[in-house]
Amino acid sequence: RRLQKNGFIVLLVCVLYGCGSGGGPSTEPDTAGLQDTPFAKLVPGPTASCAAVKTYVSTSIANMLLNGGGPICLACDVTTAGAPSVESTAATPDGFDDFTGTNNQESGVDELDRVETDQLGHFYVLDGRHLVVASGLPPADLQELASIELSKDAHPDGLLLDEANERLVVSLSGLAPLEPAPAALIAPPADPTVELLFFDVADPANPVLTKKLRVEGFELAARRLDARVHLASHFTPLLPDSVTNDAELNDLQQRYYDAKADGSDDVDELAQRVKDRVALLVAATDGQDYLPRLWLQEGNQEYVDVTPANCGNVAIPEASMAFALTTVTSVDSDGGNVGLLSVVNNAWNVYASRDSLYLIQPSAGWWWDELQSQQTAVYKIAIGPGSPAYRALGLVSGWADSSFQFSEFEDHLRVTTNRWEFDPARERWLQDNNLFVLADSGSGRLDVVGSVTGFAPGERIFSARFVEDRGFVVTFRQIDPLFAFDLKEPRDPRLMGEIEIPGVSTYIHQLDEAHLLTIGMGGDETGLNGDIQLQIFDVQDLSAPRLIHAFVPEFSAEGFVWSAALHEHLAFNYFAAAGVLTIPVQYSASAREDHFSGFAAFAVSTDVGFRELGRVDHSDLARQEHCDGTAAGSTCDDGVYLESANPSRAVAASFAGDTYVYTLSDVGMKVGRAQDLANSVAVLPLTYPNEYWWWAF
Repeated sequence: RRLQKNGFIVLLVCVLYGCGSGGGPSTEPDTAGLQDTPFAKLVPGPTASCAAVKTYVSTSIANMLLNGGGPICLACDVTTAGAPSVESTAATPDGFDDFTGTNNQESGVDELDRVETDQLGHFYVLDGRHLVVASGLPPADLQELASIELSKDAHPDGLLLDEANERLVVSLSGLAPLEPAPAALIAPPADPTVELLFFDVADPANPVLTKKLRVEGFELAARRLDARVHLASHFTPLLPDSVTNDAELNDLQQRYYDAKADGSDDVDELAQRVKDRVALLVAATDGQDYLPRLWLQEGNQEYVDVTPANCGNVAIPEASMAFALTTVTSVDSDGGNVGLLSVVNNAWNVYASRDSLYLIQPSAGWWWDELQSQQTAVYKIAIGPGSPAYRALGLVSGWADSSFQFSEFEDHLRVTTNRWEFDPARERWLQDNNLFVLADSGSGRLDVVGSVTGFAPGERIFSARFVEDRGFVVTFRQIDPLFAFDLKEPRDPRLMGEIEIPGVSTYIHQLDEAHLLTIGMGGDETGLNGDIQLQIFDVQDLSAPRLIHAFVPEFSAEGFVWSAALHEHLAFNYFAAAGVLTIPVQYSASAREDHFSGFAAFAVSTDVGFRELGRVDHSDLARQEHCDGTAAGSTCDDGVYLESANPSRAVAASFAGDTYVYTLSDVGMKVGRAQDLANSVAVLPLTYPNEYWWWAF
């Protein structure tokens, strides 16, 4: 059983994070048979025009057609609706003495979360497609104050609370009808959109929706800095009908592939004819149609199209790639002062500091060349009170998968990447890791001014954390090395020391100036064993990092344990003021009575390590919401209710001399004293429906 369990855990981790191959990866840094993209070809131009947009679109479409690409089509609808609030019956105490907010990567850079909390103990919670406002003070009087249906169709992404200005911003993702719609269609096609809803929460019991802002595209990330919200979204325009329905172009494309398959001399001529035909067709279209549209709604008025009238807010590179745009939309937390910038790229990751937002694009798809080496382009966007502005481009070797592999400190950007690619010239795999330090030259470049390359050959980065002038990276293959870097001298970064231990850490948290707190999976020299493992490292001496405490929560029955905190840093809640860590835990066992779907709390100390304070189960709330009550064959008997509880977030707070932990799942909130978590002092069921992919089966 243990061997089967180990195999399943390793497979699961490889699916989530990626694992190294046993096929003999090389430690050599050069890639003789692979091609780098020249920096100059990736630099976006300072300004654009609709003519420049169409020229780039034409080149991109032609390259796509010549390399087997095709159009994308989407269809759906979306509406929004609200529900009246209810009156509060609870008196408001003075407020929390201290409490945890969102576990943001960077201090002062607020991230979208499912729950937001203010000093007075108000909780703003997403439950399904509803916003629920609850009062959590005093803890024993936890109760709902208001509920608002946010949408009939769109999916809430998260919340941003501007407590100082009593404003709440909700991000929704959905589909909006395309306008104008083709007359032949019974239902209009639809485009993905991100919608920001702006609420006045001066009276938390009566939130007032004041504005809505809708942007075409997929939500990548949203950050709040003080009273300003910065939304990054990805937009891929539909191909124009004139291209997809052109018989001559389709014929040319087919003749090109036939000639290529036959080795005909006509290949180059046909390729050029495809490019010329696409250019002619695209020239007759409107360049504005390739850019994301922006709509604004105030109060109960109709949406107004506020898309900029020209294409001058688009930055375009020279290098041809799949045509898509990453748009940064900046707006005040009340929905005013809207500005936006679009950069032609395929970024799917975002890192934000107090002054800049970085769009992160791996090299997949550049040049439409299978010999493209692995590189990562980093676009620096200045953010502040006005419109976002493109500032600089950086280019490093390898790929970065997580925003935690980036950090800005004292005008330098630190980046750690993993390289795992096959070099056809050497006929071997190349796998290693790098750390780069970049500086803004002031002339549009993020120059690499320092680096440590080629460390941990044959392994892959699983977690990283930068703490001021130090950096920490965890890689994994069979064991878990923690690498410590000295970054005091940006132009001379140094790998100081490492420690190897069984298992892998998937998230690193700063405990204090000399210690790190991590969560991950336990293991031995043969691989992972499936246990959740908490660890404390002493990193005061970077040349000799030490593991000083490790703890594995125990379960009495055989089963499988999982925590959202293993892959989602927002689920990791550490209350430094009380030394209390709370994580969601799901435990699946063969017997129903041994299942657990809730939270565990731990006392954390560098002196004595970990001590479990207690656990609180939300399975009872899940049964109330999801069980059909039949004696046999019910949802409860099948165990599906355990997944439906979906424990996700915790908020810890000090009040009246005690430490309380508020735990949130899809089916409710429970609050209890940290020292006696199992005995809740109050429970608030959340009964609005949540959707799960497994319900389709």
